[in-house]
Amino acid sequence: MSEKRNNPWGIAIVMLIVGFMGGLLAAPRSQTSASKPLAAIAPENLISRPPLVLNLEMNGQKSQIIGNPLLADPATGAIFVLGAANAKITMVEFSDYLCGFCHLYTTQTFPKIVEQYVKTGKVRYILRNTISVGGDKTVAVASIAACANEQKQFWGFHGLAHASAAQWRDFEVPQLTSSLIAASQKLGFNAQDLTTCVQSNRYAQQYDTEVELSRRFGVTGTPSFVIGGYFFSGALPFEVYQKIFETLGV
Repeated sequence: MSEKRNNPWGIAIVMLIVGFMGGLLAAPRSQTSASKPLAAIAPENLISRPPLVLNLEMNGQKSQIIGNPLLADPATGAIFVLGAANAKITMVEFSDYLCGFCHLYTTQTFPKIVEQYVKTGKVRYILRNTISVGGDKTVAVASIAACANEQKQFWGFHGLAHASAAQWRDFEVPQLTSSLIAASQKLGFNAQDLTTCVQSNRYAQQYDTEVELSRRFGVTGTPSFVIGGYFFSGALPFEVYQKIFETLGV
């Protein structure tokens, strides 16, 4: 897969998401009892909804954002969750640790969403990993992130990985892994436990499941989002997310 090359901060944005409906409601492939389910069938009120269309005018220019309603719930089986379980809406991000637009979104926009919507109990936020550009490097970083979650430090590592991407993204996997583990010590990680966990490869099946789920939802570029049951592709300006939240009653 290749990373989307549209300018996420351009004002004239038309989001047309196609091709993800086919197979969305197909039954997940068989899993062990320890596996997380891929996706659950959504309530009927999600099935009949029309697309969410936002006509915006910013800096004198008109733009249109379209969110397509989903037929299944991408939050099912989520592991990396931030915010109140009873928040009015859930926002799911599909992300790749080697994705440049993901770095931009995570360092510039995500902190604002957390402060204004997640910490105030309005939005529950979920991160799901996928591969759009990074291949084995993406898998390596995502493995460290899953191990960081054992130390209750997933979100801290997630931010560190994106913020420091310029320092490690050209490394091969062994150097990339050692560099990120060393940097994680500054956040108070137990580096030995992190190393042991990564070497065990015990989250490989979990990661495969995440990637499979993203493909079932038609994710072909990152970041992609499901907000209140509507699918949006690409990193958007914070003001656009504010408008989406407002339209959904948040």
